[in-house]
Amino acid sequence: MVQPSGKMGNRLTVSGANVVKGVNDSASVAAAPPSSASLTQEALYAQGSSLCSSYSDRTMRIRTMAQQLIIAYGVSVGFSISTTNAGFVLLFGGGTLMIFGSALWVLNQHYSLAFNEVRNASLVPMEQMLLGTALIGPWTAHGRVRGRHGILTRWAWHGPFLATVMMGLVGALLGVCVLLAGGDAVDVLVGWWRSV
Repeated sequence: MVQPSGKMGNRLTVSGANVVKGVNDSASVAAAPPSSASLTQEALYAQGSSLCSSYSDRTMRIRTMAQQLIIAYGVSVGFSISTTNAGFVLLFGGGTLMIFGSALWVLNQHYSLAFNEVRNASLVPMEQMLLGTALIGPWTAHGRVRGRHGILTRWAWHGPFLATVMMGLVGALLGVCVLLAGGDAVDVLVGWWRSV
């Protein structure tokens, strides 16, 4: 049985049941802790907030890694563009950029979805239960702002990963063209540009 309290510091006791209620009565969570285990609402809220902060930090680091990949690829292409190895650098570098860009994109989505789940399923219901309708908790306000994101915000969120994948694809295709043409990458690209 679970006894939710009206204050943050009181205890939320879980004993002898396999259903936990109180955080969200409409969506119960199975597998209660062993008997005699107990948690406070304050501890649960702090744990959820810490998880969300951790997920947010990870998404920011992943986005930074995507930008670093683009810079590293650009530097490697710049150093090799006028050599006979330019085709291989463009091809294999572009393929690597696509693979790692896609992987970082998936990881970013994973942590973003985990962030939203913890916030919406745990933190927001606790704030609503404790504060009622008189006040809005910080995570509730954060969720409302995130829910009003438009197309520009979504582009800013997904743009670095999309740019990474597209740059890798274009680079790989250029590498194939240079290798098939068999020559200096600059000469091949200049000749192609003049023909267009």
